Amino acid sequence: MRRSAVLLAAVAGFLTLAAFREPDMTTTVKPQDLSVNSVDGVALSGYDPVAYFRQGRPAKGKTSYTYRYNGVVWAFENKENRSTFAIDPAAYVPQFGGYSAYDVAKGMLKDANPETWSIIDGRLYLNRDDTIASRWDTARAQKISRAQAYWDSIFTP
Repeated sequence: MRRSAVLLAAVAGFLTLAAFREPDMTTTVKPQDLSVNSVDGVALSGYDPVAYFRQGRPAKGKTSYTYRYNGVVWAFENKENRSTFAIDPAAYVPQFGGYSAYDVAKGMLKDANPETWSIIDGRLYLNRDDTIASRWDTARAQKISRAQAYWDSIFTP
């Protein structure tokens, strides 16, 4: 009896740890999982994806200007940005689902900070912090290629 209780506790502990492990690149990602802030369910933690391109800066979106794309709510700073996004959402969504681009290149899905960003060849890339962004800037083309290969291997629309 005691042996069963110990075994059951060990299994429960393992399952608990497994449930909280960080997702790896073998995880299948669904469109509705992309760029979603798990706290409020809004992509990019409520930042306006168009503002990076049009205003050249990150900007918080407003609840009065939202648009649903790929099952995810996106917020915008103004009506014009929302209209621009609605015409061609794929042009504005961050690469690699809004996860930290450097970490995707390393084979990990880690949350990005919408304030740590770059636009490269017309595409928006986010990273976790300034230190990671500096690492991202070194051999960036190779990292983009590697991240894209990993992303393609897990993304299933």
